[in-house]
Amino acid sequence: MLFRSTVLRVSPAGTVHHFAGRLLEDGVTGDGGAPLAARIGYPTALAWDPAGKRVLVGSSQTPRIRSIDLTDNRIGTLAGGGTDAEDGLVRDAQLSDVFGILAEPGGGILFTDGAGGRLRRLLPPRIEPHTP
Repeated sequence: MLFRSTVLRVSPAGTVHHFAGRLLEDGVTGDGGAPLAARIGYPTALAWDPAGKRVLVGSSQTPRIRSIDLTDNRIGTLAGGGTDAEDGLVRDAQLSDVFGILAEPGGGILFTDGAGGRLRRLLPPRIEPHTP
């Protein structure tokens, strides 16, 4: 569940747990650190990878795709925050509102690029998280 700069997890019993982000703290920080300490500017899309090893979070205020690694509890930016509009390195990509995201079984990621009115695709192996 996404709520005001945070990602919440609902257990099977219905209990809500804070999973990532800092409530009401906008912006983008925390790459390489713990998800609870990171700032995630208005998360708008959420997906689990098919292997169950990471959660993908798309945001609109600071248009990025972030990856939360569930094996080492770290967050990193996969794409966004740059100025290249087309076909460059994903870490240099300029994104707009990311409102939909899907992790493909082969490791690719499909996502919407809102203002551009496009469906974009990131292909492995070039989608590893980076830290600034």
